[in-house]
Amino acid sequence: PAIAKQLRRADRYTRMAALAAIDAWEDARESCANVPPERIGMILSSGFGPHARGFRFLDGIIDCGDLAASPTDFSHSVHGAALAYISALRDIRGPSLNITDFENGFEQAIQLAQCWLFEGACDRVLLGAVEELGEVMLDSTSRVLDGREGIVPGEGAVFMMLAPEGVSGRATIDAGIKPQNVDWLVGETPALFKAGQATSINAKNVMSLTAGFGHSASAGAFALLG
Repeated sequence: PAIAKQLRRADRYTRMAALAAIDAWEDARESCANVPPERIGMILSSGFGPHARGFRFLDGIIDCGDLAASPTDFSHSVHGAALAYISALRDIRGPSLNITDFENGFEQAIQLAQCWLFEGACDRVLLGAVEELGEVMLDSTSRVLDGREGIVPGEGAVFMMLAPEGVSGRATIDAGIKPQNVDWLVGETPALFKAGQATSINAKNVMSLTAGFGHSASAGAFALLG
């Protein structure tokens, strides 16, 4: 109830981000027990950001004029709004950055988090990716896909807490690993592998998880979690 009260003005994009971030925070609570809040950084990546709220703000301008558009819609259309909510909910005061990229924003976010930890800028990094499906997005994808089978737009949020090398955790991420002798290659869809787009990677096994979470600009985040 306390979280719901603080998110009463938040849109779907921000709510998904905040709830996923809180789950990751609670899961890593013991590991972060002695880490000061100013030593915890946050990085959020997205292909399109809170575009649904942005179009809602533009609709307000069109329908009501510049002076009558909702200031709440405007403030929540800013890409950093979700991180602001997360910071307030969990008193995180370290550096924060929002990355927007249509193709590999999450991969860039991982590399940046690795740099922050390696350089000692942070002791922990709360890393996440969020995508939202709005009316404009659904209309656009239906025109682009035009009946193509096996490709379904998806939405959701995924967060994880990263720590420097040597701190015990559930898994290890190396953003600079060489694509040789890979045990499992996880991608958007098997059709991409058949097209020869992954032939530079010598993988023993190939797997696609997009049937579970759908296709989006941040599908790589869900694939990594899987």
